Amino acid sequence: MKKLTFDELKDLVIADPDKAEAYRIAVIEDLIEGLPEDKQNYARQFQWKLDGELRKIKNPIARMNMIGGKMWDSFLEMNNRLN
Repeated sequence: MKKLTFDELKDLVIADPDKAEAYRIAVIEDLIEGLPEDKQNYARQFQWKLDGELRKIKNPIARMNMIGGKMWDSFLEMNNRLN
């Protein structure tokens, strides 16, 4: 699959949101398939839960903030475990 640049992806989202969503799903699936087999099921479950939460949020900025918050939560949890 051809990896899109930021500008290509931005243009695709504007021109054809359904195609952009299909691209997003394909990129995620490629990433999950690249994981060790014992991690793939967890990753798919996590993605399913995340997609469910994202469906409830229509504002793109709010969606980005929610994902950023989850990333920070994971980082802080990892930091706490290391310390």
